[in-house]
Amino acid sequence: MKKHFLLLAISAMIAATSCNKEKDDDPNPNPTPDPTPTGEFTQNIDYTDHNDIIYNPDMGFFSSKLVTVTPDGVSNKESVIKKITKPAGRFSGTYNKDDNFDILLLKIDISAFSSRNGGKEEKLTDKALSDIAEILASFKGTGKTAFVQFAYDPDYDGKKTTNSEGKEVYADVEPKDFNLLLDHVSQIVHVVKPYQQYITAIRCGMVGPYGEMHSTIFAGDKDGRECGYIAEIMERFADAMQQEGVDVPLLVRQPRFMYSYINLTGKTDYKTAIPDLTGKNHIFGFFNDGYLGSDSDLGTFRKKDREGEIHFMSYFTASTPYGGEITSSSDKNEVPLWQSDLEGSFKEMFTIHLSFLNIGYKAEVFEALSETDYNGETAFLYLFKHMGYRYVITNSEIEPKGNSAEIRLQYRNDGFANMPFHRKKVLSVIFKPENGDAIEVSTNQEFVNAPSGTSNPTSIALSVSTEKLSAGKYTVYLKVSDADGDYPVRFANNLWNDGLKANKIGVIEK
Repeated sequence: MKKHFLLLAISAMIAATSCNKEKDDDPNPNPTPDPTPTGEFTQNIDYTDHNDIIYNPDMGFFSSKLVTVTPDGVSNKESVIKKITKPAGRFSGTYNKDDNFDILLLKIDISAFSSRNGGKEEKLTDKALSDIAEILASFKGTGKTAFVQFAYDPDYDGKKTTNSEGKEVYADVEPKDFNLLLDHVSQIVHVVKPYQQYITAIRCGMVGPYGEMHSTIFAGDKDGRECGYIAEIMERFADAMQQEGVDVPLLVRQPRFMYSYINLTGKTDYKTAIPDLTGKNHIFGFFNDGYLGSDSDLGTFRKKDREGEIHFMSYFTASTPYGGEITSSSDKNEVPLWQSDLEGSFKEMFTIHLSFLNIGYKAEVFEALSETDYNGETAFLYLFKHMGYRYVITNSEIEPKGNSAEIRLQYRNDGFANMPFHRKKVLSVIFKPENGDAIEVSTNQEFVNAPSGTSNPTSIALSVSTEKLSAGKYTVYLKVSDADGDYPVRFANNLWNDGLKANKIGVIEK
Protein backbone atom coordinates (compact mmCIF):
# COMPACT_ATOMS: atom_id res chain seq x y z
CA MET A 1 0.00 0.00 0.00
CA LYS A 2 1.34 3.36 -0.92
CA LYS A 3 2.58 5.25 2.09
CA HIS A 4 1.62 8.81 2.75
CA PHE A 5 3.40 11.39 4.81
CA LEU A 6 2.39 14.78 6.17
CA LEU A 7 2.89 18.01 4.32
CA LEU A 8 4.57 20.96 5.91
CA ALA A 9 2.46 23.43 7.80
CA ILE A 10 0.87 25.87 5.36
CA SER A 11 3.07 28.78 6.37
CA ALA A 12 6.26 26.78 6.02
CA MET A 13 5.03 25.41 2.69
CA ILE A 14 4.44 28.89 1.34
CA ALA A 15 7.86 30.00 2.57
CA ALA A 16 9.58 27.02 0.95
CA THR A 17 7.75 27.60 -2.32
CA SER A 18 8.69 31.27 -2.30
CA CYS A 19 12.29 30.45 -1.46
CA ASN A 20 12.55 27.87 -4.22
CA LYS A 21 11.07 30.28 -6.73
CA GLU A 22 13.69 32.85 -5.80
CA LYS A 23 16.41 30.24 -6.20
CA ASP A 24 15.10 29.32 -9.65
CA ASP A 25 14.88 32.95 -10.72
CA ASP A 26 18.24 33.99 -9.27
CA PRO A 27 20.20 30.92 -8.18
CA ASN A 28 23.55 32.70 -7.98
CA PRO A 29 22.84 36.25 -6.84
CA ASN A 30 25.66 38.75 -7.13
CA PRO A 31 23.77 41.84 -6.00
CA THR A 32 24.93 45.20 -7.24
CA PRO A 33 25.47 47.66 -4.40
CA ASP A 34 22.22 49.21 -3.27
CA PRO A 35 21.90 52.94 -3.72
CA THR A 36 22.37 54.78 -0.44
CA PRO A 37 18.95 54.84 1.24
CA THR A 38 17.43 58.23 1.92
CA GLY A 39 15.00 59.32 4.59
CA GLU A 40 14.75 61.57 7.61
CA PHE A 41 16.21 58.99 10.00
CA THR A 42 18.36 57.03 7.56
CA GLN A 43 21.89 56.53 8.83
CA ASN A 44 24.99 57.51 6.90
CA ILE A 45 26.81 54.17 7.06
CA ASP A 46 28.22 51.71 4.55
CA TYR A 47 25.51 49.67 2.81
CA THR A 48 27.64 47.42 0.62
CA ASP A 49 29.15 43.97 0.91
CA HIS A 50 32.87 44.74 1.25
CA ASN A 51 33.78 41.32 -0.14
CA ASP A 52 36.06 40.61 2.81
CA ILE A 53 36.58 37.22 4.43
CA ILE A 54 34.47 37.10 7.58
CA TYR A 55 34.36 34.48 10.29
CA ASN A 56 31.04 33.57 11.86
CA PRO A 57 29.87 30.63 13.99
CA ASP A 58 28.89 27.28 12.42
CA MET A 59 30.26 27.99 8.96
CA GLY A 60 33.40 27.93 6.84
CA PHE A 61 36.34 25.55 6.82
CA PHE A 62 36.89 22.93 9.48
CA SER A 63 39.77 20.74 10.57
CA SER A 64 39.55 17.42 12.39
CA LYS A 65 40.96 15.70 15.46
CA LEU A 66 40.88 12.01 16.36
CA VAL A 67 39.58 11.26 19.86
CA THR A 68 40.55 7.75 21.04
CA VAL A 69 38.13 6.35 23.60
CA THR A 70 38.86 3.30 25.75
CA PRO A 71 37.07 1.83 28.78
CA ASP A 72 39.67 3.68 30.88
CA GLY A 73 38.86 7.04 29.28
CA VAL A 74 40.12 9.14 26.37
CA SER A 75 43.77 8.20 25.88
CA ASN A 76 44.71 11.43 24.07
CA LYS A 77 42.50 13.82 26.04
CA GLU A 78 45.20 16.42 26.69
CA SER A 79 46.17 16.78 23.02
CA VAL A 80 42.52 17.05 22.01
CA ILE A 81 41.88 19.84 24.51
CA LYS A 82 45.08 21.58 23.40
CA LYS A 83 43.81 21.52 19.80
CA ILE A 84 40.44 22.95 20.86
CA THR A 85 41.84 25.76 23.00
CA LYS A 86 44.53 26.79 20.52
CA PRO A 87 43.52 30.14 18.97
CA ALA A 88 41.97 29.79 15.54
CA GLY A 89 44.08 30.77 12.56
CA ARG A 90 43.03 33.44 10.13
CA PHE A 91 43.40 33.15 6.37
CA SER A 92 46.48 35.02 5.17
CA GLY A 93 45.83 35.03 1.42
CA THR A 94 46.87 31.58 0.22
CA TYR A 95 45.43 28.14 0.84
CA ASN A 96 47.00 26.24 3.72
CA LYS A 97 45.65 22.80 4.55
CA ASP A 98 46.93 23.13 8.13
CA ASP A 99 45.04 26.33 8.92
CA ASN A 100 43.08 25.99 12.15
CA PHE A 101 39.63 27.52 11.80
CA ASP A 102 36.58 27.87 14.02
CA ILE A 103 34.95 24.46 13.48
CA LEU A 104 36.57 21.24 14.64
CA LEU A 105 35.37 17.77 13.67
CA LEU A 106 35.83 15.46 16.65
CA LYS A 107 36.26 12.00 15.16
CA ILE A 108 35.45 10.01 18.27
CA ASP A 109 36.77 6.44 18.00
CA ILE A 110 34.76 3.99 20.14
CA SER A 111 36.13 0.88 18.41
CA ALA A 112 37.30 -0.46 21.79
CA PHE A 113 33.65 -1.22 22.60
CA SER A 114 33.24 -3.71 19.73
CA SER A 115 34.40 -7.33 19.88
CA ARG A 116 35.09 -7.19 16.14
CA ASN A 117 38.05 -4.98 17.01
CA GLY A 118 39.20 -7.15 19.90
CA GLY A 119 37.34 -5.10 22.50
CA LYS A 120 34.67 -5.99 25.01
CA GLU A 121 31.08 -5.35 23.98
CA GLU A 122 29.74 -3.17 26.75
CA LYS A 123 28.16 0.20 27.29
CA LEU A 124 30.43 3.24 27.23
CA THR A 125 32.04 3.44 30.67
CA ASP A 126 31.57 6.28 33.13
CA LYS A 127 35.23 7.25 32.69
CA ALA A 128 34.90 7.33 28.91
CA LEU A 129 31.81 9.51 29.15
CA SER A 130 33.29 11.90 31.72
CA ASP A 131 36.39 12.43 29.54
CA ILE A 132 34.20 13.12 26.50
CA ALA A 133 32.24 15.63 28.58
CA GLU A 134 35.48 17.34 29.66
CA ILE A 135 36.53 17.65 26.03
CA LEU A 136 33.21 19.20 25.01
CA ALA A 137 33.33 21.59 27.97
CA SER A 138 36.72 22.89 26.77
CA PHE A 139 35.01 24.65 23.85
CA LYS A 140 33.62 27.24 26.27
CA GLY A 141 35.02 30.68 25.56
CA THR A 142 37.07 29.61 22.52
CA GLY A 143 34.69 30.94 19.88
CA LYS A 144 34.90 27.52 18.21
CA THR A 145 32.18 24.95 17.62
CA ALA A 146 32.27 21.19 17.09
CA PHE A 147 31.04 18.58 14.70
CA VAL A 148 30.69 15.48 16.84
CA GLN A 149 30.92 12.05 15.22
CA PHE A 150 31.20 8.63 16.85
CA ALA A 151 32.32 5.54 14.92
CA TYR A 152 33.74 2.06 15.50
CA ASP A 153 36.42 2.22 12.78
CA PRO A 154 39.78 1.97 14.66
CA ASP A 155 41.67 5.27 14.26
CA TYR A 156 39.18 6.23 11.50
CA ASP A 157 41.62 4.44 9.21
CA GLY A 158 39.29 2.44 6.94
CA LYS A 159 40.07 -0.97 8.40
CA LYS A 160 40.45 -3.58 5.64
CA THR A 161 40.18 -7.39 5.48
CA THR A 162 40.28 -10.10 2.81
CA ASN A 163 36.99 -11.73 1.86
CA SER A 164 36.34 -15.35 0.85
CA GLU A 165 37.13 -14.49 -2.78
CA GLY A 166 40.55 -13.14 -1.86
CA LYS A 167 39.55 -9.50 -2.45
CA GLU A 168 40.47 -6.71 -0.06
CA VAL A 169 37.32 -5.11 1.37
CA TYR A 170 36.38 -2.88 4.27
CA ALA A 171 36.00 -4.85 7.48
CA ASP A 172 32.87 -4.90 9.59
CA VAL A 173 33.89 -3.09 12.76
CA GLU A 174 30.63 -2.50 14.62
CA PRO A 175 29.44 -4.46 17.67
CA LYS A 176 27.88 -7.81 16.83
CA ASP A 177 24.98 -6.82 19.06
CA PHE A 178 23.08 -4.11 17.17
CA ASN A 179 21.06 -3.28 20.29
CA LEU A 180 24.31 -2.37 22.08
CA LEU A 181 25.03 0.09 19.27
CA LEU A 182 21.63 1.66 19.89
CA ASP A 183 22.42 1.86 23.62
CA HIS A 184 25.62 3.71 22.73
CA VAL A 185 23.54 6.22 20.76
CA SER A 186 21.43 6.94 23.84
CA GLN A 187 24.59 7.45 25.91
CA ILE A 188 26.03 9.79 23.28
CA VAL A 189 22.94 12.00 23.30
CA HIS A 190 22.99 12.15 27.09
CA VAL A 191 26.65 13.19 27.29
CA VAL A 192 26.35 16.00 24.69
CA LYS A 193 23.23 17.53 26.26
CA PRO A 194 24.97 20.05 28.57
CA TYR A 195 27.28 21.19 25.77
CA GLN A 196 24.91 21.59 22.85
CA GLN A 197 25.67 25.34 22.63
CA TYR A 198 29.13 24.38 21.35
CA ILE A 199 27.88 21.91 18.74
CA THR A 200 27.29 22.82 15.10
CA ALA A 201 25.93 19.34 14.36
CA ILE A 202 26.16 15.67 15.24
CA ARG A 203 27.29 13.61 12.26
CA CYS A 204 25.30 10.40 12.43
CA GLY A 205 28.22 8.20 11.38
CA MET A 206 28.44 5.29 13.80
CA VAL A 207 28.86 2.62 11.12
CA GLY A 208 31.18 1.93 8.22
CA PRO A 209 34.76 2.98 7.43
CA TYR A 210 35.52 6.52 8.62
CA GLY A 211 31.99 6.62 10.05
CA GLU A 212 30.69 7.35 6.55
CA MET A 213 27.75 4.93 6.66
CA HIS A 214 28.70 2.54 3.86
CA SER A 215 30.53 -0.77 3.22
CA THR A 216 29.20 -2.53 6.31
CA ILE A 217 26.47 -5.06 7.10
CA PHE A 218 24.73 -2.29 9.01
CA ALA A 219 24.42 -0.19 5.83
CA GLY A 220 22.19 -2.88 4.37
CA ASP A 221 18.51 -3.71 4.59
CA LYS A 222 16.83 -4.94 7.76
CA ASP A 223 13.58 -6.90 7.91
CA GLY A 224 12.75 -5.89 4.34
CA ARG A 225 13.35 -2.19 4.99
CA GLU A 226 15.91 -0.51 2.74
CA CYS A 227 18.82 0.82 4.83
CA GLY A 228 16.87 -0.46 7.81
CA TYR A 229 19.74 -0.52 10.28
CA ILE A 230 20.68 3.08 9.59
CA ALA A 231 17.03 4.15 9.74
CA GLU A 232 16.82 2.60 13.22
CA ILE A 233 20.00 4.43 14.28
CA MET A 234 18.43 7.67 13.07
CA GLU A 235 15.25 6.86 14.97
CA ARG A 236 17.17 6.18 18.18
CA PHE A 237 19.07 9.44 17.84
CA ALA A 238 15.87 11.41 17.17
CA ASP A 239 13.95 9.81 20.03
CA ALA A 240 16.79 10.23 22.52
CA MET A 241 17.36 13.84 21.48
CA GLN A 242 13.69 14.64 21.92
CA GLN A 243 13.61 12.97 25.36
CA GLU A 244 16.83 14.63 26.53
CA GLY A 245 15.99 18.06 25.15
CA VAL A 246 18.91 18.09 22.73
CA ASP A 247 18.02 20.25 19.72
CA VAL A 248 20.96 20.28 17.30
CA PRO A 249 21.22 19.18 13.66
CA LEU A 250 21.78 15.48 12.98
CA LEU A 251 23.52 14.87 9.65
CA VAL A 252 23.39 11.65 7.61
CA ARG A 253 25.50 10.64 4.63
CA GLN A 254 23.02 9.97 1.81
CA PRO A 255 19.48 11.05 0.89
CA ARG A 256 18.37 7.40 0.59
CA PHE A 257 18.77 7.08 4.37
CA MET A 258 16.22 9.85 4.76
CA TYR A 259 13.84 8.14 2.34
CA SER A 260 13.95 5.06 4.55
CA TYR A 261 13.53 7.09 7.73
CA ILE A 262 10.37 8.85 6.54
CA ASN A 263 9.09 5.76 4.69
CA LEU A 264 9.14 7.16 1.19
CA THR A 265 8.32 4.48 -1.37
CA GLY A 266 8.82 4.23 -5.10
CA LYS A 267 11.76 5.30 -7.18
CA THR A 268 10.52 8.83 -7.85
CA ASP A 269 8.58 9.85 -4.72
CA TYR A 270 11.43 12.04 -3.51
CA LYS A 271 11.25 14.19 -6.67
CA THR A 272 7.81 15.52 -5.76
CA ALA A 273 7.84 15.02 -1.99
CA ILE A 274 7.45 17.93 0.39
CA PRO A 275 8.83 16.31 3.53
CA ASP A 276 7.25 16.92 6.90
CA LEU A 277 9.79 18.95 8.88
CA THR A 278 7.75 19.16 12.06
CA GLY A 279 8.39 17.22 15.24
CA LYS A 280 11.59 15.19 15.29
CA ASN A 281 12.17 15.50 11.55
CA HIS A 282 13.35 19.10 11.71
CA ILE A 283 16.76 18.09 13.11
CA PHE A 284 17.93 16.15 10.05
CA GLY A 285 20.41 17.26 7.43
CA PHE A 286 23.29 15.82 5.42
CA PHE A 287 27.06 15.64 5.22
CA ASN A 288 28.75 14.80 1.94
CA ASP A 289 32.28 13.40 1.88
CA GLY A 290 32.27 12.87 -1.89
CA TYR A 291 31.26 16.43 -2.75
CA LEU A 292 31.60 17.41 -6.44
CA GLY A 293 33.84 14.41 -7.15
CA SER A 294 31.49 13.20 -9.89
CA ASP A 295 27.93 13.69 -11.11
CA SER A 296 26.75 11.38 -8.31
CA ASP A 297 29.22 12.80 -5.76
CA LEU A 298 30.96 9.40 -5.67
CA GLY A 299 27.73 7.52 -5.00
CA THR A 300 26.04 10.04 -2.74
CA PHE A 301 23.20 10.50 -5.25
CA ARG A 302 21.37 8.07 -7.49
CA LYS A 303 22.97 7.99 -10.90
CA LYS A 304 21.65 10.57 -13.36
CA ASP A 305 19.34 12.16 -10.79
CA ARG A 306 21.51 14.66 -8.96
CA GLU A 307 19.03 17.49 -9.50
CA GLY A 308 16.05 15.56 -8.15
CA GLU A 309 17.83 14.45 -5.00
CA ILE A 310 19.27 17.88 -4.31
CA HIS A 311 15.80 19.36 -4.66
CA PHE A 312 14.56 16.96 -1.96
CA MET A 313 17.56 17.61 0.29
CA SER A 314 17.22 21.38 0.00
CA TYR A 315 14.12 21.32 2.23
CA PHE A 316 16.33 20.01 5.05
CA THR A 317 19.49 21.97 4.29
CA ALA A 318 17.58 25.26 4.31
CA SER A 319 17.86 25.12 8.11
CA THR A 320 20.69 22.64 8.78
CA PRO A 321 24.38 23.01 7.89
CA TYR A 322 25.52 21.13 4.77
CA GLY A 323 28.96 20.24 3.47
CA GLY A 324 31.80 17.80 3.96
CA GLU A 325 34.78 17.03 1.78
CA ILE A 326 35.17 18.42 -1.72
CA THR A 327 37.09 15.83 -3.70
CA SER A 328 38.43 14.59 -7.01
CA SER A 329 36.94 11.74 -9.02
CA SER A 330 37.70 8.11 -8.13
CA ASP A 331 37.61 7.38 -11.89
CA LYS A 332 40.65 8.68 -13.75
CA ASN A 333 38.53 9.03 -16.88
CA GLU A 334 35.94 11.25 -15.17
CA VAL A 335 36.44 14.97 -14.60
CA PRO A 336 35.07 16.15 -11.23
CA LEU A 337 32.18 18.60 -11.31
CA TRP A 338 34.07 21.45 -9.68
CA GLN A 339 36.44 21.28 -12.64
CA SER A 340 34.03 20.52 -15.52
CA ASP A 341 31.24 22.88 -14.41
CA LEU A 342 32.51 25.42 -11.88
CA GLU A 343 29.75 27.93 -12.67
CA GLY A 344 27.05 25.28 -12.23
CA SER A 345 28.67 24.06 -9.01
CA PHE A 346 28.56 27.52 -7.48
CA LYS A 347 24.92 27.99 -8.51
CA GLU A 348 24.04 24.66 -6.96
CA MET A 349 25.65 25.73 -3.68
CA PHE A 350 22.88 28.30 -3.25
CA THR A 351 20.28 25.55 -3.72
CA ILE A 352 21.89 22.97 -1.44
CA HIS A 353 23.00 25.67 1.05
CA LEU A 354 26.69 24.87 1.43
CA SER A 355 27.99 25.78 4.88
CA PHE A 356 31.26 23.95 5.56
CA LEU A 357 34.18 22.05 4.01
CA ASN A 358 37.21 20.15 5.33
CA ILE A 359 40.29 22.37 4.88
CA GLY A 360 42.65 19.41 5.31
CA TYR A 361 41.29 17.05 2.66
CA LYS A 362 42.37 16.90 -1.00
CA ALA A 363 44.80 19.80 -1.04
CA GLU A 364 45.05 19.53 -4.81
CA VAL A 365 41.41 20.59 -5.19
CA PHE A 366 41.84 23.81 -3.19
CA GLU A 367 45.18 24.50 -4.87
CA ALA A 368 43.50 24.22 -8.28
CA LEU A 369 40.66 26.51 -7.17
CA SER A 370 43.27 28.97 -5.92
CA GLU A 371 44.66 29.16 -9.46
CA THR A 372 41.24 29.52 -11.15
CA ASP A 373 39.70 32.95 -11.82
CA TYR A 374 36.06 33.50 -10.95
CA ASN A 375 34.18 36.82 -10.85
CA GLY A 376 37.35 38.86 -10.55
CA GLU A 377 38.97 36.79 -7.81
CA THR A 378 40.06 33.19 -7.34
CA ALA A 379 37.42 30.48 -7.16
CA PHE A 380 38.86 29.50 -3.78
CA LEU A 381 38.28 32.97 -2.35
CA TYR A 382 34.75 33.13 -3.75
CA LEU A 383 34.00 29.75 -2.18
CA PHE A 384 35.49 30.76 1.16
CA LYS A 385 33.59 34.04 1.32
CA HIS A 386 30.19 32.55 0.49
CA MET A 387 30.10 29.35 2.55
CA GLY A 388 27.42 29.68 5.19
CA TYR A 389 25.44 32.87 5.81
CA ARG A 390 26.68 36.33 4.85
CA TYR A 391 24.44 39.15 6.02
CA VAL A 392 24.65 42.65 4.50
CA ILE A 393 22.86 45.65 6.02
CA THR A 394 21.00 47.49 3.26
CA ASN A 395 19.17 50.16 5.29
CA SER A 396 19.30 51.49 8.84
CA GLU A 397 17.00 54.04 10.41
CA ILE A 398 17.26 55.29 14.01
CA GLU A 399 14.47 57.58 15.21
CA PRO A 400 14.81 59.25 18.65
CA LYS A 401 11.53 59.28 20.61
CA GLY A 402 11.91 60.81 24.05
CA ASN A 403 13.57 58.21 26.24
CA SER A 404 13.64 55.57 23.54
CA ALA A 405 14.98 54.97 20.06
CA GLU A 406 13.09 53.26 17.26
CA ILE A 407 15.46 51.20 15.10
CA ARG A 408 14.46 49.88 11.69
CA LEU A 409 16.94 47.65 9.92
CA GLN A 410 17.01 45.83 6.59
CA TYR A 411 19.56 43.23 5.51
CA ARG A 412 20.01 40.47 2.96
CA ASN A 413 21.99 37.23 2.88
CA ASP A 414 24.69 36.96 0.18
CA GLY A 415 25.87 33.55 1.43
CA PHE A 416 25.11 30.07 0.16
CA ALA A 417 23.31 29.05 3.36
CA ASN A 418 21.16 30.11 6.28
CA MET A 419 21.89 30.20 9.97
CA PRO A 420 21.21 26.71 11.43
CA PHE A 421 17.84 26.31 13.12
CA HIS A 422 19.30 25.73 16.59
CA ARG A 423 21.08 29.09 16.74
CA LYS A 424 18.61 31.32 18.52
CA LYS A 425 20.49 34.61 18.30
CA VAL A 426 19.29 37.51 20.43
CA LEU A 427 19.68 41.21 19.73
CA SER A 428 21.17 43.90 21.94
CA VAL A 429 21.94 47.52 21.16
CA ILE A 430 25.16 49.18 22.29
CA PHE A 431 25.49 52.96 22.68
CA LYS A 432 29.11 54.18 22.59
CA PRO A 433 29.66 57.82 23.62
CA GLU A 434 32.47 59.90 22.17
CA ASN A 435 34.15 59.65 25.57
CA GLY A 436 33.29 57.01 28.13
CA ASP A 437 32.17 53.43 28.39
CA ALA A 438 29.70 51.73 26.08
CA ILE A 439 26.22 51.03 27.39
CA GLU A 440 24.55 47.80 26.25
CA VAL A 441 20.76 47.51 26.26
CA SER A 442 19.27 44.04 25.86
CA THR A 443 16.12 43.45 23.88
CA ASN A 444 13.61 40.64 24.03
CA GLN A 445 13.88 39.96 20.32
CA GLU A 446 15.50 37.14 18.42
CA PHE A 447 17.44 37.69 15.24
CA VAL A 448 15.51 36.88 12.06
CA ASN A 449 17.37 34.97 9.36
CA ALA A 450 17.48 36.52 5.90
CA PRO A 451 17.08 33.60 3.46
CA SER A 452 19.95 32.82 1.12
CA GLY A 453 19.48 32.78 -2.63
CA THR A 454 17.47 35.99 -2.84
CA SER A 455 18.36 39.66 -2.92
CA ASN A 456 15.10 40.63 -1.20
CA PRO A 457 15.88 42.19 2.20
CA THR A 458 14.59 41.06 5.59
CA SER A 459 13.33 43.71 8.03
CA ILE A 460 13.41 44.00 11.81
CA ALA A 461 12.22 46.78 14.12
CA LEU A 462 13.39 47.48 17.66
CA SER A 463 12.32 49.90 20.34
CA VAL A 464 15.17 50.51 22.77
CA SER A 465 15.20 52.53 25.98
CA THR A 466 17.64 55.45 26.08
CA GLU A 467 16.61 56.52 29.57
CA LYS A 468 20.04 55.73 31.05
CA LEU A 469 21.89 57.78 28.43
CA SER A 470 23.08 61.24 29.42
CA ALA A 471 22.97 64.07 26.92
CA GLY A 472 25.42 63.68 24.07
CA LYS A 473 26.24 61.92 20.82
CA TYR A 474 26.47 58.14 20.58
CA THR A 475 27.58 55.66 17.96
CA VAL A 476 25.01 52.85 17.87
CA TYR A 477 25.91 49.19 17.39
CA LEU A 478 23.80 46.06 16.98
CA LYS A 479 25.05 42.89 18.64
CA VAL A 480 23.74 39.57 17.33
CA SER A 481 24.82 36.72 19.59
CA ASP A 482 23.80 33.85 21.83
CA ALA A 483 21.97 34.91 24.99
CA ASP A 484 25.22 34.84 26.98
CA GLY A 485 27.02 37.05 24.44
CA ASP A 486 29.02 34.20 22.90
CA TYR A 487 29.23 33.44 19.17
CA PRO A 488 28.52 36.96 17.86
CA VAL A 489 27.65 37.43 14.18
CA ARG A 490 29.52 39.83 11.94
CA PHE A 491 27.84 41.45 8.95
CA ALA A 492 29.71 41.78 5.64
CA ASN A 493 29.59 45.60 5.59
CA ASN A 494 32.63 47.48 6.83
CA LEU A 495 30.91 48.16 10.17
CA TRP A 496 32.42 45.69 12.64
CA ASN A 497 33.77 46.76 16.03
CA ASP A 498 35.94 43.89 17.23
CA GLY A 499 36.15 45.16 20.79
CA LEU A 500 32.38 45.32 21.16
CA LYS A 501 31.75 42.28 18.92
CA ALA A 502 28.98 44.29 17.27
CA ASN A 503 28.04 45.99 13.99
CA LYS A 504 27.73 49.76 13.67
CA ILE A 505 24.24 50.80 12.55
CA GLY A 506 24.39 54.56 12.96
CA VAL A 507 24.60 57.57 15.27
CA ILE A 508 22.11 59.09 17.69
CA GLU A 509 22.12 62.28 19.73
CA LYS A 510 20.23 62.76 22.95
